[in-house]
Amino acid sequence: MGNIYPTYQKIFFIQESDEEVLNKFREKLETKINNIAKIFIKIGIPPWIVSLTGLVIIIISSIILLIDRSTQGIIISLVIFLIGNAMDALDGPIARLTGKTSKWGGITDSTLDKIGETIYPYTLGYTGIAQWSLIYIYIVTAILISYLRARGEAEGIYMRGIGLMERAERIISLTIILLLYALTKIDINVMLTILIILNIVTMIQRTYYLHQSLSES
Repeated sequence: MGNIYPTYQKIFFIQESDEEVLNKFREKLETKINNIAKIFIKIGIPPWIVSLTGLVIIIISSIILLIDRSTQGIIISLVIFLIGNAMDALDGPIARLTGKTSKWGGITDSTLDKIGETIYPYTLGYTGIAQWSLIYIYIVTAILISYLRARGEAEGIYMRGIGLMERAERIISLTIILLLYALTKIDINVMLTILIILNIVTMIQRTYYLHQSLSES
């Protein structure tokens, strides 16, 4: 597998410097998340409570968007949406740092993640902020990105960091798009189309990486 990654970078025009910058950003983010997780551990909050709370907060953010689609309403909804996703990002580190990881916990966490990642974009379609067809394609591509990682890891392949649009990048991108829409009223469908294209590129990247990894195993 040692020769796969350079080939993967070459085919998808990824420079090592670009990859290093992205990975350093992810490492710094992970360090900050772990530090926050330690605070929750000291308080004594179990990972499943954090995960469930994150989903509830995301649902609340969606409800706010349903009720108020003004600039102020969208911004408040986005802030709550980010808080919910931040909570959701903490359950895994809390479980690892406390030694409470389990296969069932991983399945539950992944399921709640997918529910949370689907609800907010669905709300954008339901409210008419974005086109239903684009929302549908976005949700499908986002789920397939996660599916490819899950399948790869089930085969013993390390998939973390493979592809442009991991979950954190998708959440940040969706937030930026909706914030720009709220402040400038730009065509959100154009921005969403770009995001879908990036999702598709990520699917191709992961599919290729999986194919090369399994071919050489």
